[in-house]
Amino acid sequence: MLRITENRTASDTVILLFEGQVANHLVNIAREVCTPLLAQNQQLILDLAGVTFADRNGIQFFQSLPQHQVRFTNCSPFLSEQLK
Repeated sequence: MLRITENRTASDTVILLFEGQVANHLVNIAREVCTPLLAQNQQLILDLAGVTFADRNGIQFFQSLPQHQVRFTNCSPFLSEQLK
C-alpha cells in the first residue's frame, strides 16, 4: 500500500508525503503523481518519513528525481544511503 498526500505552500512548492511501500506497481502510481507537478514547474519536496520499503524500481525512481530539482526530506538512514 502507498499513500501520497499533497500539501501546497503559499509559493509554487508542493510537498508530497509518502507513506508505505514504493515497490512494484506502486512505483507507477508515484510517477503518475509526480510527473504532472514537474511538468507544471512546481518545486517538489518529497517527505519520505513514512516510507517503509522501496524496491529497486522505487529507488531508481527516487534517484531520477533530483535532476528535476526535487528535494527529499525525512529519509530514514537506510533510504538515504540507497539514494546515494
